Amino acid sequence: MVPIRVLPAIPPTISPRVDPDHVSSVICALALLRPDMNAPDIFKMKRMYLFVTVVTFWRVAVFPILIVTIWLRQLPLFSALLALSFLTDAVDGFLARRYHVTSRTGAEWDSLGDDLTVAAAIIGMFVFRWDFIVQVQLFIFIVAALFLIHTLAAVGRYGRLTSFHTWMAKASAVAQAIFFLILFFSASPPYVIFYVAVILTMLDLLEEIAMILSLDEWETDIRGWFDLRRRQKNRFSDHSHFPR
Repeated sequence: MVPIRVLPAIPPTISPRVDPDHVSSVICALALLRPDMNAPDIFKMKRMYLFVTVVTFWRVAVFPILIVTIWLRQLPLFSALLALSFLTDAVDGFLARRYHVTSRTGAEWDSLGDDLTVAAAIIGMFVFRWDFIVQVQLFIFIVAALFLIHTLAAVGRYGRLTSFHTWMAKASAVAQAIFFLILFFSASPPYVIFYVAVILTMLDLLEEIAMILSLDEWETDIRGWFDLRRRQKNRFSDHSHFPR
């Protein structure tokens, strides 16, 4: 007979990152699959869920502070907070993958934090680096137009923004972070990195627009266009084996 382990009651926590039902399911699964885990280990995992939640929420909450620093023309403080926001984005993503902290709500909050961080950086660029904006305004207009098409397509199809988290989106996010940090911390604009970030961002937006047009229901954590096609092919194959 398999011994039954009695787990301590863990109160559910509602947060942007943590889905209480998902947390309970993961903890119960760990208790069954890993009988060597004791109560302290389980509580340690719970604390990690809460830590990732705080990191995700902080990136959203810091947006109005970034706007205030722009309004006050405090470039050093703005640059420091922006760098911290980009850093916590990387930490948040690593911890989420390392400890399997995933949920639909968490994915939406994570995407919101990414968008607000980039939005604050763009606003800061218009205020602190206007000369650079004038020189590259055509590329900025193209990216802005693609982003508008992407947003309208997502809202029109799903009623909300996407949270695909594709590999191309991750690559473009890294390039954008490097560009913005060098832009605000150095005296000369990094033109090469800017063009790399623009190309990756355009490819990301075009890929996600194609995914939106091909995907009927909102989903998250899709690696890219080919991953989406593979999933759709597998689903079609599974359905074709059902008896009629």
